[in-house]
Amino acid sequence: MANGMNKCIGVGYVGSDPELRFTPAGKAVCNFSLGITEGKKDEKVTDWWAIVAWEDLAVTCDKYIKKGDLVLVEGRLKSNRYTSKLDGVERTKANIVIYKMQILHSKNQQNVKEVREDEYGLPY
Repeated sequence: MANGMNKCIGVGYVGSDPELRFTPAGKAVCNFSLGITEGKKDEKVTDWWAIVAWEDLAVTCDKYIKKGDLVLVEGRLKSNRYTSKLDGVERTKANIVIYKMQILHSKNQQNVKEVREDEYGLPY
């Protein structure tokens, strides 16, 4: 029996500045939203992805990307169940846990160069 595949690739605009925090064990985790718009002129629809990056990639996201930047992300879909503190109802939240990120366009073009050099070790 073959294993399944869980892979998400998206290109969109960062909807919120990344929020970097650390777990009690000291691991960096960064969250931000990504708006991915598709469709024809009068029928455009935007889906908002909740993005999660861990460890070195979390620090890179926090340092280099800002709201409004166009980025490409690659990762996997992860669902988390939790009980709402407000009404006690069990809910599910879907996140995209990324393992790759590339800035395609930034208001600060210096960011694009530095991240590409960091990721690939090649000059821009």
